[in-house]
Amino acid sequence: MAPIVAALVRYGFCLIASAAMVKGTGWVEEKTGVKLDENKTALSSEDKDKLLQFQLEHEEKLLKLQLENNKLGLEKTKAYLADVQNARSEIRQC
Repeated sequence: MAPIVAALVRYGFCLIASAAMVKGTGWVEEKTGVKLDENKTALSSEDKDKLLQFQLEHEEKLLKLQLENNKLGLEKTKAYLADVQNARSEIRQC
């Protein structure tokens, strides 16, 4: 996890952090006007205010992005578990 994403979580911007992981920090920068340097670990009070305003105004969209990411993660886990089950079946047949 990039330091900026960890900083977003630490400051309480979990939905924005999730969006940054799904869409990238460039997308968040474009939408919020806040420069998110990948190695940045602190945010100015002005940046925090802008991010809070964005998170409050776009909470539904951010939640949808988070849900989309969760669904993708679930599908990835399902595929992995099916692959493991298949491998175990092949071993048992030997």
